[in-house]
Amino acid sequence: MTRRTTLLAIAFVALLIQPVSGAPAPARPPRALPDALNGIIQSGDLSRTSLGIRVIEADTGRVVFNHNAELPLKPASNMKVMTSAAVLSLLRPEYVFTTGFYAASRPVNGVVRGDLFIKGSGSPQLVGEQWWLMARELRARGITRVEGDLVGDDGYFDDKDRPDGWPGAGEDAFYNAPISALAADFSAVTIVVRPAGEGVSPEVFLTPFSSFFKVVNRAVTRGGNSNLRVGRQFDGEQNSIIVEGNISAKSAPSVSYRCVEQPTMYALSAFKEAAAKEGIAIAGVMRRGALPAGAWKVYEHESLPLAELVRTMNKMSNNYMAESFLKTLGSETSGVPGTSEKGAAAVRSFLEGLGVDTHGLIIRDGSGLSHENRLTAASLSAVLVGMYRDFESYPEFMASLPIGGVDGTLDRRMVGGPAQRRIRAKTGHLNGVSSLSGYAFTHQGKVLAFAILVNEQRGADVWKVRRSIDRLCSAMVESDLPNPEAAEVRRHGPIRTSPGH
Repeated sequence: MTRRTTLLAIAFVALLIQPVSGAPAPARPPRALPDALNGIIQSGDLSRTSLGIRVIEADTGRVVFNHNAELPLKPASNMKVMTSAAVLSLLRPEYVFTTGFYAASRPVNGVVRGDLFIKGSGSPQLVGEQWWLMARELRARGITRVEGDLVGDDGYFDDKDRPDGWPGAGEDAFYNAPISALAADFSAVTIVVRPAGEGVSPEVFLTPFSSFFKVVNRAVTRGGNSNLRVGRQFDGEQNSIIVEGNISAKSAPSVSYRCVEQPTMYALSAFKEAAAKEGIAIAGVMRRGALPAGAWKVYEHESLPLAELVRTMNKMSNNYMAESFLKTLGSETSGVPGTSEKGAAAVRSFLEGLGVDTHGLIIRDGSGLSHENRLTAASLSAVLVGMYRDFESYPEFMASLPIGGVDGTLDRRMVGGPAQRRIRAKTGHLNGVSSLSGYAFTHQGKVLAFAILVNEQRGADVWKVRRSIDRLCSAMVESDLPNPEAAEVRRHGPIRTSPGH
């Protein structure tokens, strides 16, 4: 080889063995899970909060991370983890709610010569189309006229329409909806405001039913920006929808959701409106009352199975459904009428049956809206492990939880990160509270049950706190579990294979 050729060959070999600028560095080995989680807690916004965390290896029950796990904290909607676990375990996933239609006497030639009764049993998802289907079923059975009143029997629950610690009737937010054993559309109404011509009042549509409401439309369509205010007022007798301000002529329709007072009467109005469209005339008034002995059963409507209802509740964090489940537990375990207190006692008994320490726990409702609730990360994670071992209810329970980055209340979190699709968990948010509890599937193929409760955020930005929680989830998915010999090993007492049996 010539000297020039030799130098070129040496240069080429040297080029091959040099690192290429911008090439990815070798992947770091995964960190140990406790180190990863502690790093996030100490370095971010979580360091300025009251925080409880417990992570458990679901298969073995060993605790792999612990941080103030015994500290009672506000759970927000993580209370729904307790409610859904208890209701699925005690009532079973196939349980259905019934709504019965009864006549004072047997109908003759399609005419009910007396009152028509609707008896509720807490069915939590009687939305618009359900009322149409029930009215159509009565018409298919030949009913064309009711000469008496339309009477709602809501005695399956007590008369207390909101649990302790909830806002009163003056708060019209949809999540503050009053509870009844006979209710329509989660005791809420959808209000759609559509712009008209400039200087003209916009159109107001109420969905699914409008006849129960008085609409006061003081709004105007303008050429500028929208400044629309939509609210619900209640004077003790009438629910009024108040629309004020202005809506831009170029604006898309505005959609608002408001809760409705007098839920039983709202349900009766929903049925009467649906019945009229099916050609069923009701001559009398609408009122509440008890079903008399010996009434003639005309028809009984069944809800979807409990498993599907719990899925709707957890995916969308529906407060109304959670409270209906809690009172139903009260009725089924301690007798009619169902109350929040009876339901809470059933949940506490369920927890104790799993071996959960209930000291310091306060259960005021089933949804977590009350600021008086107190749970611990230890109790939540123990319930998650208990459900993981319950073959009869676990598949339905797991399927009810939002999926990180995919659906429900987690659809916009963890998107594109390592935790996407590998976290199934229930979110929780109140003023000063953020929580997340559920299951993580690790890169080692392990299932972790975890509970994260954040209180007293002390000025920390709520979005930054949520991002820190999501970082904890990513760490659980990516990090290595500690060596079993070195890790704290703790079980939570006896956990039955089939709670409630």
